[in-house]
Order: sequence, then C-alpha cells, then structure tokens
Amino acid sequence: MKKWVVAAGTVFLVIALAIFIWAAWYVIGIPETHEEYRPGEIVYVSADAADSNVAAEHSDESSTDDTAAWSTAGEASHITVMAQNAAEILVTDMGAGINIGNALDSCDWDNKFYMDANTETYETIWGNPKITPGVFRLVSNAGFNTVRIPVTWMNHIDKDGNVDEAWLKRVGTVVSAALEQDLYVIIDIHHDTGNAGWIRASETNYSENEARVRNMITQIADYFKDYDQKLILEGFNEMVDEKSRWDKIPGYSYRAFNKWNQLFVDTVRATGGGNESRFLLVNLYSATPNDRNIAYFALPKDTIDGRLLVGVHIYSGPEGLDDVFDAVKTLRKSGYPVVVGEFGQVAKVKFDRVKYCEEFREKALEQNLSFIWWDNGGSAATAAGVKEYALIHRADNTWYFPEIAGAITDTEVVQPEPDDGAASDDNGDLMDQKELSGNNVILN
Repeated sequence: MKKWVVAAGTVFLVIALAIFIWAAWYVIGIPETHEEYRPGEIVYVSADAADSNVAAEHSDESSTDDTAAWSTAGEASHITVMAQNAAEILVTDMGAGINIGNALDSCDWDNKFYMDANTETYETIWGNPKITPGVFRLVSNAGFNTVRIPVTWMNHIDKDGNVDEAWLKRVGTVVSAALEQDLYVIIDIHHDTGNAGWIRASETNYSENEARVRNMITQIADYFKDYDQKLILEGFNEMVDEKSRWDKIPGYSYRAFNKWNQLFVDTVRATGGGNESRFLLVNLYSATPNDRNIAYFALPKDTIDGRLLVGVHIYSGPEGLDDVFDAVKTLRKSGYPVVVGEFGQVAKVKFDRVKYCEEFREKALEQNLSFIWWDNGGSAATAAGVKEYALIHRADNTWYFPEIAGAITDTEVVQPEPDDGAASDDNGDLMDQKELSGNNVILN
C-alpha cells in the first residue's frame, strides 16, 4: 500500500512539474535565437546583357544609378560586380525620410470589411487634403530620400479580404507620384493593427483571420509586384495582442506575432514578379525596440538572402535616446538592417526640436539606420497653430518648420512658393505605375 502511495505521489509530482514547465513556456516563453543575418549580394544589370561596361562603370561604387537593379545573383543576364550587403547599402541610400500620415491610413474602425468607401475622398476624412505630387517634390527638394505612405485597408476590403480595386489604384497612383521623384517608397498595413485593430498577436486571432489577411496581402502584393524596386512593402505597423499590451508581453503573444510576420513574407514572395526579390520590412512587436521585444523577435525565413529589413518606431525624448539606441544595437549586432519607420516629437514640447533632430540623425547614422519622421498633417494655417507632428503644410505644399526638415536631412531647406493646386487634386494625367509599365524594376 505504501509503495502504491509513493508511486502515485511520484507520478503526480512529475505531471505537476510538466504542467508547470508547459505553463511557464506558454506564458513566459523562450527568447528566440537570432540567427546571423545572411546578406544578399548587389548585382548590376546592363540593357545589353553582353555589355560589360556596366561592371566597369560601377566597379568601385557602393550605390546604384539608373542602370542598376537589386536582384539575385546567378541569373545569366546579370553581371556580379561585388559581394556587398545589399540591404546595408539600401538602408544607407534610404537615409532620412518622412511619413505622409493621416491620409491613406484614415479609417473608420466601426465600419470595417465593406467596400462602399468613396476612394476619391476617403483619405480626407481626418482633415488632410488629398495627397498630390507636389508634396513629393517638396520632400525630395529638401533632401529626403524616403517617403513612408501609411495605408489602412479595413474599410476597403470585404469580409473575405478582397480589396477594392479602386482603392488599390488610388494607392498605386500616390506611390507612382513618389517614385517619379526618385524617392524610396514604403507602404504598409497600418491601423488594421494597433489598439483598435482587427489583426492581433494571438493564436485565436490568427486562426480567425489568417485566410482573410492572406487573401488581402496577396492582392496588394500582386498589384504592386511589377513596380520599381524602390517600392518597399511593409507588413504590420504596430501589432499588439488582444489585450493591447505594450509591455509585459506573454510568450504566446510573441509566438503569434512571429507567425503573422512569416505569413506576410511568404505571401508576398508567392506573388512572383518583382516581389521575388523586393525588399520587405517587418516590424518588432508593437514596433517598440526594447530588450524583451528584441529577444522574442524571430526574423522570418525567406526564399532569398538579404532582402528583409527590420522596423522600429522611436518616440523617446532627448533623455531616452541613449537607451533606445542601445537597444537597437542588439538588432544591429545580429546583422539586421534597421529602419526607424516612425520618430518624432510634437510641436509643443519644451525642448528644441531642431537640436533633437540633429542628435537623432547623428545617432541613427552611427548605426547606419534609415530614419523617417512621423508627419500627421493637420489644418493649421501657420506653424504657430501646429500642435502635433506636422512639418508640412499640405494645403499648399510648403513647410511649417523648414528648419526641422533641414535638421533631419542635414540640408539648408528653402521654403518654396505655395503650391496653389495642392488643395485640389493636381494629379492631372498621372497614372499609377501598373498602367505605365508592366515590368519596371530599374532603380532610378
């Protein structure tokens, strides 16, 4: 009898210990092993595959011009000039950027999964005018190399994730206007994530929405697959779990989050065309670069080396910059190319935003990061009326704060004459690149 009791007690303890270990793994999780980033090579291509002048012309350059393309090695028509980390060169070239926020990302969280939204006016529902080519001329002339165009999709898809073709065309037209200014362009999946988003870092949410999200991403990626390679597709903006946690994240939320990032990469690559080698941007959980989010981040597996960028958002004030950039160093030590997709400070802070941007730029360049200011626009008539992040007066495509723009780009920014056509749709005959060309993969 005693032996039976001892045996039963031993079994009970083993089972209890197993349950405890499983529960600890489930809730706390195990940090991911950051595999060494496998860089892709830069490959140059000439209009005439037999013409080797391209190799001679670019043999000692670390950036590309209009005769060069990001591509994979080993294709018969391509001439390998050097084995350099393509992503590092890309991020260097992207440099300083700016968001055109609260426009194509405008949304109505209470009326998702319907396609009755008026694509001609929807981007204005949060108070900004329609995006016009003039805004991209403005930022390009001020020394910005990159523009991020946040896009929300929930009001332009049906319950199965089918995307309104008219909305895709509108996004394409805006992207094409930016590419016309020789800018790097990033589009993302924006307010579909976040505290009020419908895509969440949880197993339940993944199970419920996987098919819808996969279908949505497939259609977006397929639409843009033949766009210029200066277009970068970004995954989920600031994804959080079903309890909208921004700290003390449980392990199961990270695991679901990493599954979403993998789905994004797999789905885009499967559309083929230029997307087989396009640079893709995947963010940390909530895009917040703290030690735990970095430790539990898993870089998605990819079918091509060196075409994934890692995204973070930084809104720390001057006193917190050292700590947050120290955290980013952990990503850089793993070899990950990093893009700061959003940073900024509101207009009413008590410190000097010009000095802040100069310091931010210096710290970003020390680690070879691209850094992109969050501009959410607004209706202020003058700089004195700006309360949040706007640097651009979108009503006439001039600068509220040219000195801040100059601090970000390290350029003397000249205030242009007001663009009288900015408040109306001055897109004119501009067409999206899908209509202009079926295969444009040249870096301009």
